[in-house]
Amino acid sequence: MSPLAALPLDRNTIHLVGAIVFVLTLLVMFTVWRVNRAQAGVAWWLAASVAAIPGLAATPLCRALAVPVSYGIGFNNGVSLSMHLLALEGAMRYRGCYAPARWYWRLAAFPAFFALGFTHRDDAVARYLGHDLIAVALLAGLAFTMRWRVTENERSVHSLAALFPALFALAFAGRWCIALTALESDDLAHHPYQMVLALMGIVFTNGWTFGVSLCCYERAQAKLRALALCDALTALPNRRCFEETLAREARDGMATAQYIAGMAFSNVGLGLVHGMAHPLGAYYDIPHGVANALLLPFVMEYNKEA
Repeated sequence: MSPLAALPLDRNTIHLVGAIVFVLTLLVMFTVWRVNRAQAGVAWWLAASVAAIPGLAATPLCRALAVPVSYGIGFNNGVSLSMHLLALEGAMRYRGCYAPARWYWRLAAFPAFFALGFTHRDDAVARYLGHDLIAVALLAGLAFTMRWRVTENERSVHSLAALFPALFALAFAGRWCIALTALESDDLAHHPYQMVLALMGIVFTNGWTFGVSLCCYERAQAKLRALALCDALTALPNRRCFEETLAREARDGMATAQYIAGMAFSNVGLGLVHGMAHPLGAYYDIPHGVANALLLPFVMEYNKEA
């Protein structure tokens, strides 16, 4: 018996929990869009979340209307790939990779996704072999786009956002391997791995929504930090930035002066002033520089006669 078959996963319960999670994450994504709608790509992520609702409702609606469930499954497969494509487009726009020519590819891709689902609606093996392969490519591209060439401040949040598409892509790759070796469609449709994939879909939905929320927050904080250092009207450093820069330059200059002074002492050795300043400072507990200053006029007077 397969280890997956021993997992106590009820199909109806998993689907109900998944529907609730999708609705809640849709509300969260709507809030993220309302707060960050000026950022490129966020509207596309919201569109991907909205597209999940008809996909979830397709199969129960077919049962209620006495329509063959296979039509709902085919529709759900088309919606699933469309969601991944919308999320990928949003990520590319968010990272600044906007290309108008991609419109033509999208217009061709969406009908192709639904055609693939409806054509193989009664053949689970053929449907999953096509659907899962495309899903792996889209999710892997989504993870790569979020993680590619990020700054030091963005690395942690973008890595978190990229983690969940990568995990979901691995889950689809697992089902594709099962479909590749499956003998009949019924065996694949009722395979225990289907529930594991459903759980991974819930994990992906939660993790992806949380990850992009953090990405938007980090980008907003970066803009605030930039505004704190630069005047919005003149594009010049503000007073606080100027004072911090001046203090930093002063510290650097003092460190350089101390270095040069140390080199000078190393080249000429200890003189009379410096030699007597050590016991004078130790005996009277005065700073070394003050002791040198007190002795300097007398030593200069003494050396002048020589």
